[in-house]
Amino acid sequence: MPEAIGDLPDLRRIDLAWNRITDVPPSIGRLRRLAVLLLDGNRLTGLPQEIGRLGALRELHLDGNALEASPGPCWS
Repeated sequence: MPEAIGDLPDLRRIDLAWNRITDVPPSIGRLRRLAVLLLDGNRLTGLPQEIGRLGALRELHLDGNALEASPGPCWS
């Protein structure tokens, strides 16, 4: 996922499931309107703290990744 994803502030849904993604850039925290983030079946081992800034986020799908920890207390 490119760092420039954060330059698309009107995105409301991202479906990147089953794409072999290994990381999510910190710029994702700038997507204030993002409501749905689908990242199932990738190669993620962690998420950036900035994901906690996604106040409109209503769905976060992470099944099938090798996450080692949650990104923070707001996601526990």
